[in-house]
Amino acid sequence: MTVSRSHFRDCLRRLQSAHLTAVGCGSTITEHHFRRQSSTYIYNARAMENQEQETIQLIIDTDVGIDDATAILVALQHPKAVVKAFTIVDGNVDMRQAVENCKTLLSVAHRKDIPIYPGADGPLVRGIVKKELWPGHGTDGLGGITTHEDLTLPGAHDIKEQKEHAALALIRMVNENPGVYSIVAIGPLTNIAIAITIDPTFLTKVKSVYIMGGCLFAKGNANRAAEFNIHCDPEAAHIVFHSSSQLSTPSNPPKLTLITWELTVEHGFPWSFFDYLTQTAPVNEYGKFLRTVTGCAESLSRAQHELLAGGPGPTVPTAVLVSKEQLGVSTDAVTGQKTRIRTQHEDYLYGANSFLMPDLYALVALLDPSSVTSYKDWDVQVELHGHHTRGMTHMDWWGASPVPGPNVRVVLAMDREKVKMMLEKSFKTGF
Repeated sequence: MTVSRSHFRDCLRRLQSAHLTAVGCGSTITEHHFRRQSSTYIYNARAMENQEQETIQLIIDTDVGIDDATAILVALQHPKAVVKAFTIVDGNVDMRQAVENCKTLLSVAHRKDIPIYPGADGPLVRGIVKKELWPGHGTDGLGGITTHEDLTLPGAHDIKEQKEHAALALIRMVNENPGVYSIVAIGPLTNIAIAITIDPTFLTKVKSVYIMGGCLFAKGNANRAAEFNIHCDPEAAHIVFHSSSQLSTPSNPPKLTLITWELTVEHGFPWSFFDYLTQTAPVNEYGKFLRTVTGCAESLSRAQHELLAGGPGPTVPTAVLVSKEQLGVSTDAVTGQKTRIRTQHEDYLYGANSFLMPDLYALVALLDPSSVTSYKDWDVQVELHGHHTRGMTHMDWWGASPVPGPNVRVVLAMDREKVKMMLEKSFKTGF
């Protein structure tokens, strides 16, 4: 139940009127009784009103890989999130496969009521760079789940995607309800860039946009300096960031919030937590699903992560980047005892190979603002031309850019325990 302000005021007036009528008829209702009853009503009404205000109307723009799937399953369960639409973009998999993956997730979550809008099937400018897909997503983006013989998937064939293009759906929705929707953009920004190109005022009608993308220190995972989502369509990212620059003022916070690749790497979890999350009771149906879709990523990353944690490392050939002998050495000044330690590079690889679902962090930052413990408002732009740096996000560290104000809020640190708690509630205990 929700209570609007006008309904609340109307009910309060009727309660006061009833009190006056009762007094006029010689009723025994006392002033104390009225105050107590009205206070109770006011408390309950305000509580319901606050609950209504606390919910967040979400549009999830996604390319539906395994980390997208993790974020989506959290959003579909979280009491604060009201998912109104999925807009699909080419990225981790091709756009058509991403549509099918979204249908699978809605079937698993028993939420076939949410519309799916197919969107861009590639970047704005084609033929410059061929994207390289991470095999951890599997052949279908969901860890090869469509060929998993031991898992009975609920049928998704009765879910029909919408005919309206994702970019047009975005424009329509924000114009129908300006200032209401927050967008969680966890794929390339092509759909949003198209929406801005058609409607240059698009961002003024969006409440906020939380983006998983970009690098803070140019430790790229798509090329040497760029993160995958931005590298897939740098021109689209440029359009989105430039549009935000047009709205920038020193007094207003940016519409865009950026969760960078390096931030997620620094906040990953040991694979032992993944075991606890998906194998130690209680584990709900979503936890079992997560266990299955993460199989390819686990086979690629777990041995490397545990090697860098000081374990024995892989027993069979894998895509290992650092061998045991390459680990750094620390010598105790008193005893002379030598201990293996991780260098800065090895620490990066340790995090990058952890149980890591980068897209999840953008959703958590939106749903629980207290999870963000440090941020910086910056002017952020995208490199469009570099041979080794195309798609790199670069921040104005010195504050020297002649712009009205910052265009992006860059998250620098998050509370890992709050991310962990959201995972536990989503895949084990429930909210």
